[in-house]
Amino acid sequence: MGRSDQRHQQTIAKTVMLIPDFSKYSLALFEGGALIHASNGKGVRPLFEALEKFRAKSGLILHDKIIGLAAAKLVVYSGIIAKVNTTVASAPADKFLKDHGILMNAAGITANILRRFTRTYFG
Repeated sequence: MGRSDQRHQQTIAKTVMLIPDFSKYSLALFEGGALIHASNGKGVRPLFEALEKFRAKSGLILHDKIIGLAAAKLVVYSGIIAKVNTTVASAPADKFLKDHGILMNAAGITANILRRFTRTYFG
């Protein structure tokens, strides 16, 4: 196998390694193909906490189960994410990430992501 073929195989291996496995996490950060953070939390809090924890890094790959506009804004303003992989993203999030040069792979795009309410208010 020639040098070019070896590089091609290494690229394929890295791509395969970075396919999201949302059965193990709802959010994960990768650096150079290595998992550096994973969470099963819900909402944007786990994303905010991960971005804060790794704010000194750059060029990270984010796997997040759902990307809405709020999450997309956190990603862009953090300045540490180069690429996002997700199952579903909102159209506004997709546009916002593209407008700011962040690559995104989404299995599906929807009009909006509706926030789940965890409390019921009677009034």
